Amino acid sequence: MKMERAIEIMDHGIDRPDGFVVRFDRVIRGFNETDYFPDVQREETPIQTEAAAWELARKFANKTFNKCINIYVMRIVGYEYAPVPDYETRMIKNK
Repeated sequence: MKMERAIEIMDHGIDRPDGFVVRFDRVIRGFNETDYFPDVQREETPIQTEAAAWELARKFANKTFNKCINIYVMRIVGYEYAPVPDYETRMIKNK
C-alpha cells in the first residue's frame, strides 16, 4: 500500500469509496462473460458517484438489450471491488 493511500484511510476511513464501476455480463454464444467499465485496471478514471454510475448503467442497458445482462454498480475501495448496498434489487436484468 502506498503511503498516500494509508494517509487517506487515516483521514477518511477505510470504507470511503475511491469510485464506482458498472459491472455486466456479456452474452457470447450462450455463455456469459463478466466485464465492467470504466476499465480502471488499465488506468481509466472510475465514475465519481454512485448516482452517476447507475445512470450510465441504465443508458448502457437501453442500448444492449439481451446482449449485456445483469448490470449493476460496484464500489471500489483501494484494490477491492464490491457491489453497492441493495444492488440485488436495483440490478438491471436486461433480458
